[in-house]
Amino acid sequence: MLDSVVASKLNLFDDFAGTEWKAVPECYSSYLNRMDELAEIHHVSSEQLEKFLFTYQA
Repeated sequence: MLDSVVASKLNLFDDFAGTEWKAVPECYSSYLNRMDELAEIHHVSSEQLEKFLFTYQA
């Protein structure tokens, strides 16, 4: 399931627009797919992106 801390931050970024992100199982697959796409675009691992989201302070 999508972590609630990460889910709350996804809507802060344009790269995740178009989905109402919530910490529910239905969002997890979409989240993983989007993270893989962004990791490839930015030449980082999806784990690095997730760590950034988890620690991001707005």
